[in-house]
Amino acid sequence: MTELEIHEINMEAFGKKVLNNDGHGVYDPAYYDKVNFPKGFLPVQTHTSDGSAKGSMWGPNGEMIKETEGVYHLELLWKIADSLGAKGSSLRGRGFQARELCENIKHRIKQIEHELVDPDPRETPEEHMDEEEQA
Repeated sequence: MTELEIHEINMEAFGKKVLNNDGHGVYDPAYYDKVNFPKGFLPVQTHTSDGSAKGSMWGPNGEMIKETEGVYHLELLWKIADSLGAKGSSLRGRGFQARELCENIKHRIKQIEHELVDPDPRETPEEHMDEEEQA
């Protein structure tokens, strides 16, 4: 699996395209182009409708799509959470899982950004001060 390096991601596009609480959609991989995911990171595969209301994909005009190749957004959220070391979700519904995963990913990104600024949480601010500043 290709690892996700947060510093290489376009965070504005990530927020708009990925952290959208969608647990149902299958997107064309081009939808994520501006996010700048590493090559091979997106879980692109063929998705097939099963004919049921919940197990089928629907087009913009209400027609059933029998088969398409794309990225199942909920699977992508799980992959991002796993790659970043974020908590997963224990919820059952796809929409509930997506919302919880998005929140957990946001939380983990904040932790990562903090770790980049202050890599050793055991250090106190005083340890970074010159002797003159401490006096």
